[in-house]
Amino acid sequence: MKQRTPRRRSLLALVALLGVALLAIEAYHLSPPIRLQAVALRERVGASDSLVRMLSDSDPHVQLAASDSLVRLGPAAVTALIRGTGHPDGNVRAFALATLIHEPTVTVSSDMP
Repeated sequence: MKQRTPRRRSLLALVALLGVALLAIEAYHLSPPIRLQAVALRERVGASDSLVRMLSDSDPHVQLAASDSLVRLGPAAVTALIRGTGHPDGNVRAFALATLIHEPTVTVSSDMP
């Protein structure tokens, strides 16, 4: 049996790692349940910008989950949502506006003139 050099072993390990990464990426894109889990993870870490981008997902369940997560993040998500209103994707703009409407961040004082 031929002995492999450390360089060749490293190259084979890199190719195997890339293969696993490509499978994970493919599973993410093909599987709405995996993307729903990604929504939950992003909510836990407060990744508002990433959640706003998920408003353009092809699956409506993922879109709604991202919107709900942004509402739960509250004021921490407002800046990302405002940026989302300028997104080139109309779905993202619409969801960002709808989510902002559900987030009561502005209070009006009753003693205003």
